[in-house]
Amino acid sequence: EIEITYRGKDIEVPKGSVDMNFDFPAHRVRMGRFPVTVRITVGQVFQKRLRMMARVTHYAPVVKTLRRVHRGEILTEGDVVVEVVPSNRIVRNAMTSLNDVVGNQVIRNLGMGRVITSNSIDKPTLVKKGDRVTLVAKSGAMKITAPGIVREKGFKDSLVKVLNIQTQKTVFGMVQDSNTVKVNF
Repeated sequence: EIEITYRGKDIEVPKGSVDMNFDFPAHRVRMGRFPVTVRITVGQVFQKRLRMMARVTHYAPVVKTLRRVHRGEILTEGDVVVEVVPSNRIVRNAMTSLNDVVGNQVIRNLGMGRVITSNSIDKPTLVKKGDRVTLVAKSGAMKITAPGIVREKGFKDSLVKVLNIQTQKTVFGMVQDSNTVKVNF
């Protein structure tokens, strides 16, 4: 949506085919309020140059909270809604799809009606430092298990360090669930 305002005097131009060419500043983001130059020509003959102000409003879909959400909560479809909102500036890191938000964990408290950004949510943590897990290594029909202690937090399919209690060696494995880490060998 573009609104252009001119606060100068009325101008008169000769009769004929009137063209108005708007020149926007090249070095700026074209949102919000900024000056615009208008070149008026009649029958391809330059008549007047005017300075005006433009206000550009951008409408974008964003995901907002429907209630107050506390850090650590997992977002459900009942907690969020997609809303098209007007803005005079670019909303950085705003989430635009419910699929990208639902099922994620909130990492900071969010008030009701707040826009959810990518830095306010994260995948839910399945294991955290100090958790006891089962290390599982599979090759064909062979399956080996060993007890382990997680050395860093992790979410589904993330790579984490785990101390193998039996060998006292640190290995890397993929988090399968809150009790299992898969190790390749």
